[in-house]
Amino acid sequence: MRRLIPILCGFILTGPSLAEDRLTEAFLGQCEHLMNCAFESAAKAGGDLDHLNMIKTHLTLQCQTQVDRLERPAPESVREIVACLDAMAELSCDDIEAKKTPAACRDLSI
Repeated sequence: MRRLIPILCGFILTGPSLAEDRLTEAFLGQCEHLMNCAFESAAKAGGDLDHLNMIKTHLTLQCQTQVDRLERPAPESVREIVACLDAMAELSCDDIEAKKTPAACRDLSI
């Protein structure tokens, strides 16, 4: 039994559910970052705080809705997709506005 526990733990930790959780986490991180950049841009433009908060709430719900609609990629593509989403979440808001593409996303073939 003692030898079986590490094997089972290894299987659980490398199974598809962990990959899907990491994909969801990366997607939400990227989506939240884009939302924050949009919120920041609207605030700089002088938007009303109540209106901006309403927009932020709506965008948060949109991120969650999109997660529920994500098509699950082939398991071998998850690592590349997660790397791309993580890189997008690291872009500055100015880079996002300039439509810059992170290196991790350039060669993505999905």
